[in-house]
Amino acid sequence: MHESFPQAKQLLEQAQTILLTTHERTDGDDLGSALALAHHLKLAGKKVAVVVKGGVPQQLQYLPMAELVSETLPKDEQGQNWQFDALVISGCSVRDRVKHEEILKLDVPTINLDHHPDNKMYGDVNVVDYTKSSVAELTYDLFKFAEWEITHDIALCLLTGIVTDTGIFMHSNTQASTLAAAAELMTKGARVSTVTKHTYEGKDLASLKAWSKALGNAHYDKTKQMIYSIITAEELNDLG
Repeated sequence: MHESFPQAKQLLEQAQTILLTTHERTDGDDLGSALALAHHLKLAGKKVAVVVKGGVPQQLQYLPMAELVSETLPKDEQGQNWQFDALVISGCSVRDRVKHEEILKLDVPTINLDHHPDNKMYGDVNVVDYTKSSVAELTYDLFKFAEWEITHDIALCLLTGIVTDTGIFMHSNTQASTLAAAAELMTKGARVSTVTKHTYEGKDLASLKAWSKALGNAHYDKTKQMIYSIITAEELNDLG
């Protein structure tokens, strides 16, 4: 188990008011990991907020507790921002990738939870392991180390992260530990078919048109033997 797990466990168990976030335009891996931790912390009686710039993408709104994700920091009855004891940032190799000014100004103990090899180790506790397929697999390992219960909702959040970051187990980052984690999450009631239905099969018309535009813009680089494409923010906005 990762050497930083005891520090992360201690910080989360001692903190009473905890903020969880990811990068803007979040994805299944980082949001799934954040929501899994949020579920556990709420069950443990903690005061929890999940704040992400850009909110929850439509295809991830099926995730348990996704409706509680906000783009703004919560306020108390006097209109003041909550005072946090801990901050967990999922899937950001640099802190600035959060792209949320209020969060970036916070000065609280921070857990940097990530699997990218270029991570800058900016946290007070750095739970970073680039050998893992996903942040969700790393978060699963943290749950196992801490002996925290994995409920059905937590399992679905973590399985979503693993499935989406491995391309339904087709990418080269899929390893034996990845499949073992997914297998146990499925014993808790999570289903790969549920994840793929929402994240791969349920494309809306605007998304299909965006793919059409991107494929239409494709070019072949003979030197690099690579096909690449460019789609601009303006084109995406025009397509909705």
